[in-house]
Amino acid sequence: MYKNSNFNALMAVFLDFNQHSPPIYWAYFFP
Repeated sequence: MYKNSNFNALMAVFLDFNQHSPPIYWAYFFP
């Protein structure tokens, strides 16, 4: 999907972070 490895790393961190956070973060980053 994305060829930017830095972005992929950020997404991986974000996804892991979201697992321990309220769903509001999904609404914030993915309106």
